[in-house]
Amino acid sequence: MKTHSNIHVAAARSDGDSVSVLPRYTASVLGERRTELAEQLRARLLAAGYRWPSWLDSRPGRVQVLIGDCADDPPLGQTSQALLLRHGTLLLDGLAALGLITGTSRLVLCARREQPDLQAALQTLVDAHNIEGLLIPAAFPSFPELEIPEARDSSWVIPATELARVGAIVRQEVAPRLCTVAGAVLRPQVVSLADVEVHTPEALVAHCGGLAAGSTGWVALAGGALAGQLWDADEPIPANTSLLLILPVAHPLVQRTRRTAAFQLRAQNACQSCDLCTRLCPEAGRHTALTPHLLMRELARDAVGTAQLSGLESCTGCGVCSAMCPAELLPGRLLMQLKAQTNGGSTAPPEQQPAPPLPLPDGLPRLPLRLLETRLGLTDFATPPVTSAA
Repeated sequence: MKTHSNIHVAAARSDGDSVSVLPRYTASVLGERRTELAEQLRARLLAAGYRWPSWLDSRPGRVQVLIGDCADDPPLGQTSQALLLRHGTLLLDGLAALGLITGTSRLVLCARREQPDLQAALQTLVDAHNIEGLLIPAAFPSFPELEIPEARDSSWVIPATELARVGAIVRQEVAPRLCTVAGAVLRPQVVSLADVEVHTPEALVAHCGGLAAGSTGWVALAGGALAGQLWDADEPIPANTSLLLILPVAHPLVQRTRRTAAFQLRAQNACQSCDLCTRLCPEAGRHTALTPHLLMRELARDAVGTAQLSGLESCTGCGVCSAMCPAELLPGRLLMQLKAQTNGGSTAPPEQQPAPPLPLPDGLPRLPLRLLETRLGLTDFATPPVTSAA
């Protein structure tokens, strides 16, 4: 099995009452010695609060490829790419650790092919640590498994931020917290939050040199343009925020986000069921029961049934449907509100997935980031530079 040479699991100690036992199949793949190391590592991850999807143990052997995704940033986001450049070996530690605890021998790290600095960094890492490198288009969602046909129904794709967290647990150190600050700021950049005393939008805008020339008032969107939410200037951003988008008050995206409940009620009735939201929905593309255009129609009729609600559980809140709706009706926001109502107020996905994701079909749409930036009115803002410097 290929592993990153800096993983020294033998020194790991279980902080819980007992180690996490491997499934029998996984243990047979690893052998006695590596099984012992994998169980020690599992115990360390569990003690630190990390949970891998439950289907990895209930369906041992299903995953044949682990893919570390450093290309999953939304429009104007650069955080995953900065993690690759600044903390590449930490990501490899995380990828190797997850490969060990799942008994997966094929490890792949991916980045966007359009950026030479990322290509060079990726090549250096894969050459030095005997794993595979993969270059994919700048698109959202990234879906790197589409580039590996044999991985479409046998892979686990792990975001770079999650790999960094796992790598930090392995090393017993604090995981890096990076956040892209983009939009109407003088120096858009990927900020290490360890370098900023206060993590409010106001402090981060000041860290980036203030507003760009010609800007006056501004509004912060924590989480970016697709699925972000308006955030108070003096309120610390959520701990998992990887993109803070600063926009002028008069920006059309701000006006859309500020729309009232009354507008949303009108939007439900204005939907023409063109089905573009469903055709572009990443989860609907997996042949799940999620059908945003039908949900919009049923919302207008106040007749959402059990079948539609079961499909709603698949909604991740990615925001692609809202970005591409020709009538700008924000179906994603309406669906997430409905999901919150049916989940007792929570829109968060379950920490452990009860079943493996469905295979990706041929022709699944990946939207070019430039197209999304145009649709969202973000083309006038500079993309934050990604450098290896922290």
